[in-house]
Amino acid sequence: MEKENLNRTLLVELADKVGVSMDDLLSHCRRQQLVDDRCMIVALLINDYHLTQKEVAPLLQISQPAVSKLLTRHEDLVKYNTTYRNQFNSIINQ
Repeated sequence: MEKENLNRTLLVELADKVGVSMDDLLSHCRRQQLVDDRCMIVALLINDYHLTQKEVAPLLQISQPAVSKLLTRHEDLVKYNTTYRNQFNSIINQ
């Protein structure tokens, strides 16, 4: 239970860093900017904070395959979208 609370606190801090509200982050809205924000948060949780996809899924109230899809989308966006890459890099360097 303690780890869940720590992960939840981490999620709130990352949402603030990315500039998205928790309500928007946890909504099922498919607006591109919100999906991109979710991609960034998933990438940070998995790559920087070493959470597993199974740990991230309940935090975002989505399935593990959805987490995998967001991570794949993040990798594509970093590779092909300069605007997204610059925004992600600025968040990492904060």
